[in-house]
Amino acid sequence: MPQPSQIVIAAAAIADFKQIKALYLASDEYHFQQSVDEFKSPAQMSEQRDEIGFKQLLETKNCIVLAASYQQKIIGIVAGNVSDQQSFILRQKLIGHIDEVAVDPDYRGLGCAKKLIGAIEDKFSQFKVEEIVLNVYQFNSGARALYQQMGYREKLFKLAKSL
Repeated sequence: MPQPSQIVIAAAAIADFKQIKALYLASDEYHFQQSVDEFKSPAQMSEQRDEIGFKQLLETKNCIVLAASYQQKIIGIVAGNVSDQQSFILRQKLIGHIDEVAVDPDYRGLGCAKKLIGAIEDKFSQFKVEEIVLNVYQFNSGARALYQQMGYREKLFKLAKSL
């Protein structure tokens, strides 16, 4: 198993797509299994996660996609974007959004997610972002614990009611 110092974080490239898609699909499977009524099936997600869309994401100037690798194998991914906070009641500020974090299950517990999140935080700071936000589902206690350990705090509660 790699040591955290052996995990390399770099900008994702289109050549990484197949490995990254496999990571995303493992994450999609986990989320679907936790809440089948909430998430699209992995098969549906597989159709949506195509190379053309990934290439567009990489080319979007306010998007950041970073990959973690160990011995030429992609073992983790983080994706996010930068945008102005748009609100009638909240002051305007630049926000960094962490959209997705996925780590190969065989490489969890080695600090890969922590390195990825730290790296995207560094990128956000280069954009002069004032705040970073992310969504994490209640069932994902491991991710919630990691984010809290890294200084993220609950800021608002999203309530939902099915009809």
